[in-house]
Amino acid sequence: MSVQHACVAFEQGHVACWGDGSAGQLNGSKLKAATATPIYVDGVSDAVKVAIGVDSSCALRASGAISCWGSNAHGQLGAGPQPAGTYGPVNVNVGAKFKALAAGFRHYCAQTTANELWCWGSNVSGQLGNGTTIDSGVPVKVMTSLNNRGVVGAGTAATCAMDGGEWLHCWGLGTQGQIGDGNNTTVLGTTVKVVGDKLWMRAMSTFGQTPCMVQKDGRVYCWGSNSIGQVGDGTKTDRNVPTQITMP
Repeated sequence: MSVQHACVAFEQGHVACWGDGSAGQLNGSKLKAATATPIYVDGVSDAVKVAIGVDSSCALRASGAISCWGSNAHGQLGAGPQPAGTYGPVNVNVGAKFKALAAGFRHYCAQTTANELWCWGSNVSGQLGNGTTIDSGVPVKVMTSLNNRGVVGAGTAATCAMDGGEWLHCWGLGTQGQIGDGNNTTVLGTTVKVVGDKLWMRAMSTFGQTPCMVQKDGRVYCWGSNSIGQVGDGTKTDRNVPTQITMP
């Protein structure tokens, strides 16, 4: 299964979504069908960022709140058990304001203004970072303190974030090298520093099982699954450390 819907956050704060809506991931309980034209998400008018999983969507709001809608089968709405037929939007609450948000396949992670990192949803490979493989319908705090500068990204079943010194750390599913620490093992209950020099990053994408990052000097590195050449190094061999990509 792959993501088959898209959402955008407008400068004015509204969110519009289109594509597959079978789980309510387009605008919550009002539409559970596909649409080829964008529709607005009711009740969200101050979004600054939107992040989407395979069957859910979340928005970070100017108020510091996070609202989610869509499937809650793995707790990915982050607001605990929901009544049957309720698809949101519902608010994620940790008693603090959020400033960053990232989406995985069926999990989300967010950073508070106090630099605490919280995750919720599917945890089959430990991607929530709390030392278990049990799904959580409410946010759980990542066990290792990174004094992080922000959530970087959440992949299919792995998550990465930067620490205060701008080193990149990852945790969760690592069987195809997604953690980037030189091994092909899954990491539970802690975070592992990605191999390489200090990773002064400008941007990163971790959706799927092939993380890629752009450093501040413009260099691009990728690692993880490479079965169809998605690492971009001219091979189809999985990479368990960041591999620099030659741009055309």
